[in-house]
Amino acid sequence: MLFALLSSAAPLSVPHGPGYSVIVSQHGSRIALHYQGQDRLALDGDGNLVISADGRETVQELPAVFQREGKSIRLVSAAYVIGADGIVELRLGPHVPSGPIEIAPLIVSPSRRS
Repeated sequence: MLFALLSSAAPLSVPHGPGYSVIVSQHGSRIALHYQGQDRLALDGDGNLVISADGRETVQELPAVFQREGKSIRLVSAAYVIGADGIVELRLGPHVPSGPIEIAPLIVSPSRRS
C-alpha cells in the first residue's frame, strides 16, 4: 500500500523510521493523501482512516497537527475527509496559513475487525 502527500508548492521533510513528522511550509488550501492498492477507504467513529486491502484493515489514526510560534506550540485541529475522487484530505482547523505547520502521523496499526 502506497501513499503520497500532495500539497500545492509545499516543501516537505519526511524522515524515515518508526516515527516522523511532515513539515509543510507555504502550504496551499489543500493537504491530501493519495492511497493506492486499497479495496476501500472509510472513516471510523473516531474519525480515523480505515484502509481495507486484501481482507485486512489498517487504521491510520488522525495525526497531531501543530504550529510553532516562537517558543510556543499551538495545536491545530484536523479531520480526514474522503473525496469522491478517492483522495483523502486532511482538513485543518484555525491556523496561520502563512506559517509552516507540522503534521505528526501516528504509526499505522494493522488490525482485523469482525
